[in-house]
Amino acid sequence: MPTSDTVSAMKAPEREPQGDLQTVGQGGAAPASVVPGPPGSTFTPAPAPQGAATPAPRQELANRPRRRKVRRVGQSRIRAKVKRKPGRPTEFKKLFCEQGRKLVEAGFTDSFLAYFFSVSGVTFYMWQKRYPAFKKAIDRGRKYAVAQAKKEEAEAAKAWENDRRFV
Repeated sequence: MPTSDTVSAMKAPEREPQGDLQTVGQGGAAPASVVPGPPGSTFTPAPAPQGAATPAPRQELANRPRRRKVRRVGQSRIRAKVKRKPGRPTEFKKLFCEQGRKLVEAGFTDSFLAYFFSVSGVTFYMWQKRYPAFKKAIDRGRKYAVAQAKKEEAEAAKAWENDRRFV
């Protein structure tokens, strides 16, 4: 059995760094002029030409003012910020408020108004919910139509009563 003296004698002697010839792959730190490459090779970059600008240290780059990028309207970052509503665009126009009021005053029903505006009844009621001006115009027309109907009904009742009196 080997003793501790013989075991230490069996170890390989430690190597000392050999300067520029040592590569990173062999266990030592490479000198600053050597760029690591594949194992077993070294690469020394060519010296910079005279008068060439040296890159600024990172500290200076971090403190410099940043240039503002000019973006065109059609670029995706601006488009992403705009909140779009999903689905088909509405066919509602402000003109429908006045038209709807006049039709309701004339005595037309909601289903006829939906037909007139070429939409379904659900869409017609949705417009009333979504556009308060449209609902207000329709309600104003209804109030007028109801007042007219009451007035005409009262006149008809009075005329009927008058006809019965003189018979």
